[in-house]
Amino acid sequence: DIAGSDPFGRWFDAIKRFVDYLDYFFLNETQLALLTTKEKIVYGVKVLIDAGVINVIVKLGPDGCIIYDSKMKSITVPTVPLPVVDTTRSGDSFDAAYVLGLRKDWDPVKCAQFANVVAGCNCCKLGATAGVPDFDTAMEKIAEFYGIE
Repeated sequence: DIAGSDPFGRWFDAIKRFVDYLDYFFLNETQLALLTTKEKIVYGVKVLIDAGVINVIVKLGPDGCIIYDSKMKSITVPTVPLPVVDTTRSGDSFDAAYVLGLRKDWDPVKCAQFANVVAGCNCCKLGATAGVPDFDTAMEKIAEFYGIE
């Protein structure tokens, strides 16, 4: 996405003055490395936290995600085992689902579990949104995979 279209590495310099307004920054590990020029996730996240971002959520594809808070405390949330057909827009599905969880005042882990389920289901069908489940289906899958209601 945005970091991938910055071959000269100037994008982060352009947004530095705005990042302290970000409560949540969602990106995958490739975007993080391109944006911060740090290969290790923890070092890339530290660049963002030091710049003022409060929470960084790093999407790891089939490995789930890592949530970092402003104190660099991290929680890894594994994904769910679902058959992958097409990953188009699955990252966007993850982001939207996580934000919905925030709006419902869920804790970060439940937000990530919900986001993992929604993004994972989206990957089960061909197309950008064909696999996105409805809310009740996503909640059933959370109970099934993570054992929570």
